[in-house]
Amino acid sequence: MIKGIRSKLNNCSGETLAETLIAVLISALALVLLFSMITASSRLIRNGEEKIDEMYDGSKKIEQKTADVKPNVTVIIEDKDSLSIPHFKMEVKVNVYTDDESSLTSYECAD
Repeated sequence: MIKGIRSKLNNCSGETLAETLIAVLISALALVLLFSMITASSRLIRNGEEKIDEMYDGSKKIEQKTADVKPNVTVIIEDKDSLSIPHFKMEVKVNVYTDDESSLTSYECAD
């Protein structure tokens, strides 16, 4: 391999036009692929940041109780496991906080 490289360097005939055009074509193709990868990754990063911001905003709304609220919703908790004895069923009143933008939901026991 080293002999082949050394003979190429010592050869005075140079590259042919076809070899040069192919090398330029390969280089241009590599640059186009690199640019498209950079564009796609920046788009993914931007979309991820927007989703994270939506989640933080929704979480903040729910924590501050400024999200949409459905008060005194009855939730039924039932043990349907056949192995447990005794079976139980319990009704609990909760306030349901939802944020439609982030699709977050939180529950709090109603007073």
